[in-house]
Amino acid sequence: MNFARFAILKEIFIGKGGKNPTLFAAGLIVNTIAACFEGLSFGFIMLSLSMLSQGSAFSVDGASRSEFLLFSKVFGWLNFPQSFTSFLVLAIVFQIFRSSLNYLGQIISIYLGARLQTDIQKRVYCQIFRLTFSCVSRYKLGALIEYSKIPNIIASILMEPLNRICVSALTVVAFIITMISLSVPLTFLAACIFGGLVISQKFVISKLSSISNNLVRYIVDFTQHTTQSLNGLRAVHTFNRQKNVIEKISSTLEKIAHFNRKLNLWGQSLSPINEIMGIFLVGVFLLTGQWMARGHEAEVLPMLLTFVLIVYRMNNRVQQLLASIGTIASHSGEIFRLKEILSDHDKEFISDEGTIFKGFTDSIEFHNVSLRYPNVEVCAVQNLNIQINKGSTTAFVGSSGAGKSSVMDLLLRLYEPTEGSIQVDGVNLKELNLDSWRSVLGVVSQDTYIFGDTIEQNIRFGSPNASMEKIKEAARIAGAQEFIDVLPEGYQTILGERGYRLSGGEKQKISLARALIRDPEILILDEATSNLDSHSEYVIQEALNAFYGKKTIIIVAHRLSTVRNADKIIVLEKGRVLEIGSHSELLTLEGRYSFFWNIQSKESLVKAH
Repeated sequence: MNFARFAILKEIFIGKGGKNPTLFAAGLIVNTIAACFEGLSFGFIMLSLSMLSQGSAFSVDGASRSEFLLFSKVFGWLNFPQSFTSFLVLAIVFQIFRSSLNYLGQIISIYLGARLQTDIQKRVYCQIFRLTFSCVSRYKLGALIEYSKIPNIIASILMEPLNRICVSALTVVAFIITMISLSVPLTFLAACIFGGLVISQKFVISKLSSISNNLVRYIVDFTQHTTQSLNGLRAVHTFNRQKNVIEKISSTLEKIAHFNRKLNLWGQSLSPINEIMGIFLVGVFLLTGQWMARGHEAEVLPMLLTFVLIVYRMNNRVQQLLASIGTIASHSGEIFRLKEILSDHDKEFISDEGTIFKGFTDSIEFHNVSLRYPNVEVCAVQNLNIQINKGSTTAFVGSSGAGKSSVMDLLLRLYEPTEGSIQVDGVNLKELNLDSWRSVLGVVSQDTYIFGDTIEQNIRFGSPNASMEKIKEAARIAGAQEFIDVLPEGYQTILGERGYRLSGGEKQKISLARALIRDPEILILDEATSNLDSHSEYVIQEALNAFYGKKTIIIVAHRLSTVRNADKIIVLEKGRVLEIGSHSELLTLEGRYSFFWNIQSKESLVKAH
């Protein structure tokens, strides 16, 4: 098992900014004192056994008991019954103190676990949402969901084993100190046996770690498959692919079950090994003690009995220690994945720096801009040289895959240009503060996302502090007011997961209202009317006419009737600019735009008849 992976646990315990060391130190102190009480209680047991074997008041008359000189000075004035009883009572009292302190240590561990769960959860979510869009897009949705579950595992499953490791390790140290004071040779023998036990179980722990990594990988695959299938439930039924989906998920579940069985098989092997080792230890030390006690039974027997009792208790602690390490190893996959997401290595983060954008005053210019998406050889756009003036309406048209939405990705800075630069009022877009730049944009995307919340909150997402009057005004302009008014709960209607209660056109209207409520300087409509019927499209077009000349509007459309009034229409083909001009100018050219227009005009005539 690679323990370097578990360095993340140290970072988790300390906390970012060192918030948790005080609480962790308190737990460590409590457990240390408890371990000391454990050792002292066995010292008193040794003294009581010495009283029993001598049958008289305690005295120090041999080197074998020189370690207990301090106790003899304190309790030497007691007679035999008093000494025997006192030492037993003290042993019990110290065990009560030890148990109480262990309980206190568990309470501290629980409190620390709750704090750690919250801290880690925040860090994971902050890490995900700090990543640039291009970086976070590399992750599968299922993987991101699994990352968000890891903090619960750390807190609910791993905190208890970690606490047991701490308690057991400190108690074992206290036992070793006590054992050395009783007999160095027997302590050396115990160290050899326990060392063999640890080495033998290292193989099991390594297997648990390896199996855990494979198990986590298939759990992530399962989450990914189920998330995709449930999100695409309509497509699954439409194409009658239920059987294929079930087969794929069933195959993944079989693999999960296989590795779960292996994980339990190896994990459960630790317990019988440790139980056998406990009896073996008692037998070895009794045989060794019999050999050592020849002729010195009265002196050796109390020490031997105490030593055997300590070894038996120590074996339980070692078992707990190794079992806890095994538990952590069985979840090493989650721990490694936590380290993977929290590490800043090979990640790109949204920068808070840059020049604050104070308002759009002149133009946006593309200078030899090219964009190649990660792991894609072909450029989405190539050598773009275009200009978008303030207050103008600019449209991008072209066949599917022409690069229209890629231009929008560049404008939104979801991706940075692979080559060239985008200048906004003469300043490189890369140098602008991202928050201030996006604050002047209103975006309606083709892939409309509706949250499982009320209509009001879905629109308010564009401007959290907007008044109800502004929300209604945005809905009216977007043409959503009509269908909202007929709903029983109006703006308080819960739309459900991904807005399943709405039609495609209604979703698009909510999305448009969400963009308009921002009162953006630049309005980007990426296939904003693609899911609307002719009447709804007409209503929105009429509403947008009020913005022409007042706001900068950028439109991406397949439906050319949407863009015929644009000041400038840019025709893209395979990521390159093919034609630029107004509607009338492009028709005069009789090029690609004219070809598209004629086709759509014929289709409209056919539908009209």
